[in-house]
Amino acid sequence: MKSIRVFLLYYDLFVLCAFGFAACNKGGEVECSLLSSNDTQVVIRVDKTDGNAVLLNAMESLQEKGEITFIMSNGMITGINGVENDVDYNPCWMLYTSDSEMSSTQYGSLEYEGQILGSANFGAGDLTLVAGAIYVWSYQGF
Repeated sequence: MKSIRVFLLYYDLFVLCAFGFAACNKGGEVECSLLSSNDTQVVIRVDKTDGNAVLLNAMESLQEKGEITFIMSNGMITGINGVENDVDYNPCWMLYTSDSEMSSTQYGSLEYEGQILGSANFGAGDLTLVAGAIYVWSYQGF
C-alpha cells in the first residue's frame, strides 16, 4: 500500500511539473477578461486571439493592467497574487481549462459554474489559447 502511495505522489509531481511549466514565451495577440481572482483561484476567459497566443501572453496582459500578479521561476508559474507554491508543491497552483482539445480529466478536473474543466495538457508558456475558453488556476493540495 505504501508503494502505491509513493508512486501516486511521484506521478502527481510529474504531472504538476509537466503542466505547470511555462517553458518559452511564444508571442501572440490576445484579448482576455479576468472573471474572478482571489487567494485560491484565478479565472481567465479568452475573448479574442490570433491563434498564436499562449496563456502566458494573457497573464502578462492582465498583469500589465494591474489585475493580477504572478511569479515565474525556472519556467514554472510558482505564485499568483502573492500566494506561492509550497516547498513540496502541496499545495500548489494547478491549471485547468474548458478547452477539451488541450486538457484531460484523466489527470484531474475542476468544476467551475457547472462545467467540468480538465487539467491542462501544457503549461502557461505552451498552452495555445482558444477564443471563448476558460482557464482556471486553482491553488490546491493533492
